[in-house]
Amino acid sequence: MAKVIQCSPIECLITLADQVIQRLLELLKTPRCKAHYQLFECILSLLLGIEEDVGKLKENSRLLFPVFIDNLANSDWNVRKIAIEVIYTLSFLTKDLPLPRKQELLIALNHCRFDKVRFLISLFIFRLEMFEK
Repeated sequence: MAKVIQCSPIECLITLADQVIQRLLELLKTPRCKAHYQLFECILSLLLGIEEDVGKLKENSRLLFPVFIDNLANSDWNVRKIAIEVIYTLSFLTKDLPLPRKQELLIALNHCRFDKVRFLISLFIFRLEMFEK
């Protein structure tokens, strides 16, 4: 599905982004969902596709941000890695999004500090500190 999103025209992505993200959120919240990594790849592709529409990007990012923070505690390190990648990407695309939830994010990242993805955590914490300057 990520490849379909990557190959779709931007106009279609902007038009359907809200519906697609709602559906992906529904899938992520189901207890039997085992495809978090693949769904996060789709979400990342979609967010990068709609980056031109900053309003839609911020609106959808606010819906998705708690899901990404929750998945920083996922048992699969690949899911934690892509969750950090998506949050990191969002920090560049929507510069004001992570700041209101910075403390919550730092607590979640602190639990991953001995993880295989610690290099991403270090980059992201550096990025958060850049926002303050």
